[in-house]
Amino acid sequence: KISSERANSRFEKPSDYVQYLHEGDYSNRSSKLLACLESLRVALTSNPISWIKDFGEDGINEIVTLCRYCASGPRRLPKIEYECLRCLKAILNNSWGLNVILTPDQHSVVLLLAQCIDSSYPQTRCEAIKLLSALTLLKDRNGYEKVLRAITNVSSMRKPGSERFRPIVEGLFLDNDRNYELTCSTMIFINCIINSPTDGNFRLHLRCEMMRAGLYERIDQLSEMVEKSANENLVNHFKIFNCYREDDFEEFSNRFDSVRLE
Repeated sequence: KISSERANSRFEKPSDYVQYLHEGDYSNRSSKLLACLESLRVALTSNPISWIKDFGEDGINEIVTLCRYCASGPRRLPKIEYECLRCLKAILNNSWGLNVILTPDQHSVVLLLAQCIDSSYPQTRCEAIKLLSALTLLKDRNGYEKVLRAITNVSSMRKPGSERFRPIVEGLFLDNDRNYELTCSTMIFINCIINSPTDGNFRLHLRCEMMRAGLYERIDQLSEMVEKSANENLVNHFKIFNCYREDDFEEFSNRFDSVRLE
C-alpha cells in the first residue's frame, strides 16, 4: 500500500507525467505506464486548461511516441494504446488542444489516429474513428481536409497504391459487440467522409472509392447486420448513407440525361 501511494504521489505536476513517459523502457514498465496514463487521463479531464497547457506539446509528443510503440514494437500493448487515445481525447476536448492539433497541415496526432483505424484491437479502432469523425466536422479549422490527407498519407506509408478506405470498410465487419459500437462509429465516419463535401462530383468520387474498397460486395451483409441490430443510431446512420447515395445518384443521372439531350 505504501509503495502504491508513493507511485501515485509522484505524479503531481504536468512535468512529472512528461518526465515519466520520456523514460522509455516501455515493455518492462507496462503495468506502471498503464497506471500513469490512467492517472494522466483523469488529470487532463479534471484540471483547468492551464494545467493542460503546462503538459504541453512535449507531453503530447510523448503520448504519440508511446502509442506508436504499442502498435509497432516487439510487444503489443493494447490497453496502453487505448489509454493513449483516451488521453489525446481529453486534450482535444478544449480549444487549446484543438489549436495545437489542427493548426499544422499535418500534426502527428492526426496521423496517429489515422494509423489506429487499422488497429487489430476494436476498442482502439473505435476510439480513433470517433475522434477523427469529430475533427472532420471542424470546417473552420480545415479538419475535414486534414483528416482525409492523413488517411491518404497512412495508406501510402503502408503500401504505395493501396486502397486508403479499405481499413475503414473492414471496421464495419469486425464488431463482436452485440451493441455494434464499432460498426456504428465506422458508419458515422463513412458518412462524414462522403457527405461533407459540397461538390457533388467529389462526393460521387469518394462514394465510388469507398464502394470499391470492399463495401460494394458486402453491402447486403451490412444491410442484414443493421436489420438485426438493436442499435438505433446504427440504423439511422445506415439510412443516411443510403439516402445520400440515392440523392447523389439521381443528381448524376439527371446531369447525364441533360448532356445526352443537348
